Amino acid sequence: MKHSMQLAYSIERRQYAQEHVLRILIGMASLRDWSLGLCLLHFQLLNEVTFYNDQSSQRLRIKWAEKSRLAQGEAAMVLEFESMEAWIPCSSFEAAMYCYLRYFRDGAAEVDHLDIDTMNVVPATRDRSPSITSVMFVAENAIPSITPEEARRRLEME
Repeated sequence: MKHSMQLAYSIERRQYAQEHVLRILIGMASLRDWSLGLCLLHFQLLNEVTFYNDQSSQRLRIKWAEKSRLAQGEAAMVLEFESMEAWIPCSSFEAAMYCYLRYFRDGAAEVDHLDIDTMNVVPATRDRSPSITSVMFVAENAIPSITPEEARRRLEME
C-alpha cells in the first residue's frame, strides 16, 4: 500500500569530496506526520510513502528495498529524491525513527542532526545519479549541547 503526505520540509544535496550527502530538515509543524509515516513504514502497514511540499516541487519517496537486491537476511529502506537514491539499513532507519519520536514527544531533539551512512548498492537503472553516501536528518529545534566539563559537573551532582 502506498500513501502521500504533505509536509513542511527542505531537502538539499551537498557534496564534500567523494561524499554525496542528502540533508533533510523536517519542520516542527510536520513532525507528527513525518513520524507517523516512518512508523507506518517500519511496521509494514505501508510499503511506500511519498512526502511532498507545496512550497516546491520536491518529492521524497521512502519505501522498502527489494529483497532481491540485498544479501540474505538484510532489510533496508530506500529514500528517493529527484534522480538520487539512498539505501539505509533497517537498523539505522529504526534509530532515526526512534530519535524523531522522542523529538516529537519532547518538543526538542537531543542532537541537532543525525548522520546515517548508506549502504553501497548499485542503482537498478543507469539514469540514477551517484548514490547518496550519507543522509543527514537535521532538527529544527535541538537542545543546546553541553561541554564535557558541564556533563561531568552534572553527573557529580546526582
